[in-house]
Amino acid sequence: MNEQTEPFKGEKKSFVKRLFEHEDDNTYFKTLRASFGAHPVSLNQSNSRRFASWPFKSHLNNADLTVHLYSREIGEEDLTLNIYISELLKFLTTRYDYLEVIAEKVQSLFEEYQTALSKQIIEAKSDPLEQLYVLRTESEMRLDNEYYNSEIDDLIMIFEAKVTDAELLHLADSYKESLLPTIEEIKTNLQSMNIVDLEAGSDVKSSSNFGRELGYELPKFYTWIHSGRYDPLFDYYFERFNTVTKGKFKFCKNDDRKLTFLKVKLMLAT
Repeated sequence: MNEQTEPFKGEKKSFVKRLFEHEDDNTYFKTLRASFGAHPVSLNQSNSRRFASWPFKSHLNNADLTVHLYSREIGEEDLTLNIYISELLKFLTTRYDYLEVIAEKVQSLFEEYQTALSKQIIEAKSDPLEQLYVLRTESEMRLDNEYYNSEIDDLIMIFEAKVTDAELLHLADSYKESLLPTIEEIKTNLQSMNIVDLEAGSDVKSSSNFGRELGYELPKFYTWIHSGRYDPLFDYYFERFNTVTKGKFKFCKNDDRKLTFLKVKLMLAT
């Protein structure tokens, strides 16, 4: 079968007892669907337009259901259209089985794509932030996976954040260093086109109780961070963060969004 041709075009295998011999299975199915749905039916051979009766069980044949197709032209003979469930099942089974053929072809094409992309070496950078920029481009180009794109964007925010508080500088550097294996894991997975859950994302070492204590505020905070939309409870989140951490991270609404995001990650990793 030509790959550019409509599947099953011209085939006449499913409907043996067809009223319109010129129609292939695909077209005849559309005629049956229209007729037994009480819709007008356009008959291509005569360019006439007919109207279907309500479906009924005829005692004159062994069809499962029958409809009469009435013409709006005076004196034109009515047509009788029969439907056989066995033929419908044969038609539908053939089409549904063809989905497996399509699925196998899609899988084959995807595997070819994986192989081709895995041979394209991802550029290695010594600077973590520069490497993340490369990975963001590669991720969007290779599979554009939402999960990986999100992880990379979060990591970029963390590494772009500028810490000005000397008391937090060492903690931030240590946290960023702990994320280096995650960056390498992303690079390895993208290189091999193996998009699986990461062993550790930007929440690495998140073992404090703050996550449970701030179970309401954190999801709202992340929504604000990632959407950029105004949140009237913004000040409340910061107040809660400072309260539970006893002011250790000095959350302030004047901080850059990226710095705030990093501070929350440091809070959860503490």
